[in-house]
Amino acid sequence: MRTATEIRAEWLASLLSTEPANRPRTESALRDLYALADLAPPEHFFWFDSPFWAAWAVGLLSEPYDFIWQRIIADVSRRKREREHIDRVRASLCESAGQPDWKTLLATAGGPVYGSRMRLAGAPATPAPVDSIHGKVALARFQLYDETMPRLDDSSDLYRAEHHFRGVMSGQSDWSIVNPLISASFYRLYSFSIMSQDEAATGDRHDREVLSESRGEEATGLDCGRRGENCQANPRRSAGQENGV
Repeated sequence: MRTATEIRAEWLASLLSTEPANRPRTESALRDLYALADLAPPEHFFWFDSPFWAAWAVGLLSEPYDFIWQRIIADVSRRKREREHIDRVRASLCESAGQPDWKTLLATAGGPVYGSRMRLAGAPATPAPVDSIHGKVALARFQLYDETMPRLDDSSDLYRAEHHFRGVMSGQSDWSIVNPLISASFYRLYSFSIMSQDEAATGDRHDREVLSESRGEEATGLDCGRRGENCQANPRRSAGQENGV
């Protein structure tokens, strides 16, 4: 059995790798992860050249369900650079999904699968966190550790690398309204540091399938900044804002 140090070293190598993402493996792992979370499998996968463009996709797909993003998009649309970003991402998503326009794409995508967001009265409700992928992962982690979950600190080279990598990625292309989304993907979601801990704690056990599939998915290029590519999964009834941003 590999030691925790060896597992961290493997995750650090994955974090720093510049090899192309294994797209077929990524998409297969995501389908399995959705199935284990009792969600319909994705029908479309959106790939982006960088976390910057993936974060814009997350923000735009969140807009109908999130009051804050509605205000943000309305405000930044007045600026030429951000308006061009919005038009570019919307056109790319529509083309990738084979949809004629943005309104049709949103209707096809549906609501987010990562839990509740701030929404206006009368706006469509999103699934409760326990019914989301992140909720399933959180429950599996609580079951994995009998007492207190281990804490992350600067003694871990993987944690330090993620911390500094987050600062670099969130500052790319000058400041943008989506930079906080890029930064948040390193600590709000299922980070490499946490996954390495869980893998060491799980060992050879196979009773934590959701955690195993989550690790398999992240290892192939979904985490923000990983290998220069980002994937957004888009099932028919969910906006697929998973892992990546």
